[in-house]
Amino acid sequence: MAHRIRVTHLLLAGGLALAGQPALAQEGMLFKNLLEGVVGGRPGDDIEYRQRPPLVVPPNSTLPRPQESASTRNAAWPNDPDVAARRAAPAAILLALALSAGMLLPGVAQAQAPAATPAPDQRPPIPRELFAAGAVTRLAYVVTGDRAVDEMSKAGLAGLNVVLGARTALEPGEAVGVNADRDELAFFPVLYWPIVAGRPIPSSETLRKLEAYMKGGGLVIFDTRDAMSARPGGGTTPEGDQLRRMLQTLDIPELEPIPRDHVLTKTFYILDGFVGRYDSGTTWVEILPPAGADGRRPARAGDNVSPIVITSNDLASAWAVNRRGEPLVPLSGSDPRQREMALRAGVNLVMYALTGNYKADQVHVPALLERLGQ
Repeated sequence: MAHRIRVTHLLLAGGLALAGQPALAQEGMLFKNLLEGVVGGRPGDDIEYRQRPPLVVPPNSTLPRPQESASTRNAAWPNDPDVAARRAAPAAILLALALSAGMLLPGVAQAQAPAATPAPDQRPPIPRELFAAGAVTRLAYVVTGDRAVDEMSKAGLAGLNVVLGARTALEPGEAVGVNADRDELAFFPVLYWPIVAGRPIPSSETLRKLEAYMKGGGLVIFDTRDAMSARPGGGTTPEGDQLRRMLQTLDIPELEPIPRDHVLTKTFYILDGFVGRYDSGTTWVEILPPAGADGRRPARAGDNVSPIVITSNDLASAWAVNRRGEPLVPLSGSDPRQREMALRAGVNLVMYALTGNYKADQVHVPALLERLGQ
């Protein structure tokens, strides 16, 4: 406080003393008086010079050697011997207890046989092509040996793949033709099997593999392609007889014409039927009966999805396109949207095989009724 008062007095004194002098001289004198009042001292005062204290130096120039690393000082580093001893203590106690038990019960100790060394795995390595087959979702068709039928199946699944990739989240790989006797079927969620009359019936081993495929969740679409040749109330067609001989030894559940409210009719698109090149055939699916008293269930997936679909409408011919995306086969019906409805049926079949029957949940009923206008 006294310092502030002193500065104020100096400013006032300087201002009064220089009141009659020019403005520039007054500013110079005022600044000079201000510095002298704040810093102290006047020009000409003596400056007191003192010697700097001497530097602190070590007694000699000999420096200590660098310390050794921890790994050099202790060969067991970073393993702490004390920690290792504490960890080994419980094991030593258990070993002592086991030895004492063996001495107390020598008969029991001698009765225990040494554990047998497990035999080395003699199974062959999994082929590389199997890994490639399971890396991407692919549809498959059964190679029948009839060149025209096999080419139409390939072109049909290729056309269905284009629609699946454009309209759904699925990005399927190229369709694969499989030999049911030799190839593994488990990599393919959908297996399209066109029936050709006069071909050899698959062996019992192949049929057992097909049955295991269906029980494991695979969907087989048997297409007799004979809707135009079948007569209502008449006898069966050659393709129908061929399919009957194939399936008579399989554990196939009871079938029924697909109901209008079946989950297949709403897995992706809401459909009234499943048409292909023909629109007069009947599509059959599993009735889904309850399990028997012995607990045995027919060949179907665990989520009540029908493992088998039988049709005579020649689906692949309606799906088939050439390299330019143009349809290969004319359709028999009069509906201009028949090919579009056939493609929608194919999308529903694939979605049914991949997602199961979740659309049968009651939570979807209000949205479905709204779409149907009810």
